[in-house]
Amino acid sequence: MSKVLSFFLWSLFVIAVIGKPIEGTAQERQMGGVGVTVFTERNFRGQSSTFRRDVSDLEPLGLNDKISSIRVGRGERWEVCEHADFQGRCVVVSGSESDLRTNDWNDLISSLRRVGGGVPPRPPAQGGPYIVLFDQTNYRGNPTNYNEANPSLPNVAQSVTIGRGAWLLCEGRNYSGRCVTLDRSVPDLETYNLRNRVFSMRPVGPGESQPPPTSSDRYIVLFDRTNYRGNPTNYNGPSPNLSGRAQSVTIGRGVWELCDGRNYRGRCVTLDQSVPDLRTYNLRNQVYSVRPVEPGASQPPPTSGWYIVLFDRTNYRGNPTNYNREMSDLGSDSRRAQSVTIGRGVWELCEGRNFTGTCITLDQSRPNLGSMRRRVSSLRPVLRQPR
Repeated sequence: MSKVLSFFLWSLFVIAVIGKPIEGTAQERQMGGVGVTVFTERNFRGQSSTFRRDVSDLEPLGLNDKISSIRVGRGERWEVCEHADFQGRCVVVSGSESDLRTNDWNDLISSLRRVGGGVPPRPPAQGGPYIVLFDQTNYRGNPTNYNEANPSLPNVAQSVTIGRGAWLLCEGRNYSGRCVTLDRSVPDLETYNLRNRVFSMRPVGPGESQPPPTSSDRYIVLFDRTNYRGNPTNYNGPSPNLSGRAQSVTIGRGVWELCDGRNYRGRCVTLDQSVPDLRTYNLRNQVYSVRPVEPGASQPPPTSGWYIVLFDRTNYRGNPTNYNREMSDLGSDSRRAQSVTIGRGVWELCEGRNFTGTCITLDQSRPNLGSMRRRVSSLRPVLRQPR
């Protein structure tokens, strides 16, 4: 449940509080006060109530399925649920949301409870790296702070907050075994197959390199609805023939190429982070093949004779420039190409450096690059997967 609501800021400590709701003053309700303030209308209007204790059923208070906007006190985290007694679908929220319709939670909340509050964890002096491990998922349970390397940990971590910096988490003591580098918080370490398996960790210094993940580490999840909802389907390797139903995508690990044609043809986009709505890339319900991208692995065999020629005018006119290898940044030649000759092989052309942004895969020449005209900033040979 990583991005269901835009105001999910996952960094909390669990405080068990049980009791009855307390109405706040008008000023306290307006500013959110200490606790959570709910409103029956959008934009923090209408009937409002501030709660500082758990509420297992909003029905007796006249607020069941009537909440349209919400504010949470600074440093606090509250769980809201669609049924009484904290049943049904639940999410942890912080900050504020002026219109719950945008996240499909309008008029759905029936119970709520505090799951974190008080003073947030104090970062170490001098702004150094720090990390918080929790022994339950979704940043619950007992938190333990670290600001330096630890070669031997109890294997109890299930979720992690990255307070500052990047951290290497390993499934073996003394930083051995499979390791994962994280620079952002993770509500469930099962995402990386590390739940209850972190035995050592250390901060990763600037410029420190880590071997790229093996193919078994890489995975991607396609959802048939936006905002990571609906039916998820996991892939950890190339898949040349998909249904084309994906509307959002979670990049679990690695860099992935998504194409609107089968066998990695047509227009392709390279992603290294999750996307809540593939319409952003004009790929909603248009993903028909996916595959992991390995840096440097796309170089053609030395004797293949692959090459490509870019022209700065249409119809193969103007100044030609030949390439026979991967080019992550075309530099001064960037954004000049208007037509292309595929001398030999299959090539990917991308509008961003380092093969980012919109990409197209070509196995034949194009007299006019159309929407990619004057937009090619990187290119590389593509070694086709077997059909």
